[in-house]
Amino acid sequence: MMGPHYGMGPGFGSGWRRAAPARDLSADDVRKMFEARLAWRGNPNLKLGEVKERDEDTIVADIVTKDDSLVQRYQVDRHTGFMRPVY
Repeated sequence: MMGPHYGMGPGFGSGWRRAAPARDLSADDVRKMFEARLAWRGNPNLKLGEVKERDEDTIVADIVTKDDSLVQRYQVDRHTGFMRPVY
């Protein structure tokens, strides 16, 4: 049945697929991205730790506490900007 609240309607599905814009992020670009995210969250107990290039495709960034204990490590694809936690 098609109608309000039934079946597919506007916004259903993934939409048009398109290629991600080409990027060539540097470690400094990733540092700025994470600093902005941390500032936006406003948690005074978290800060950005080490940000380094792991290989030609990947940059790794650490979120740490004030005493430098690791909270979460993220892997960033420097070509697409896609971020994911590293476990």
